[in-house]
Amino acid sequence: MQGCYLALTLAEGKEKIAEIGQNMTYMELSVHPSYMDAFISACFIPHTDMSLFPSLQK
Repeated sequence: MQGCYLALTLAEGKEKIAEIGQNMTYMELSVHPSYMDAFISACFIPHTDMSLFPSLQK
């Protein structure tokens, strides 16, 4: 909380917040089929691709 307070009350903090806000990029990941495949696979425990976690194969 102290960091948030300082960022909002100090002039340099406000400038940095504004700079970060202007440099943000939004990417809609759900329109990329490969992302959605990876996301759905990662939702399961254990992961659906067991080769990514060799210790689980024991």
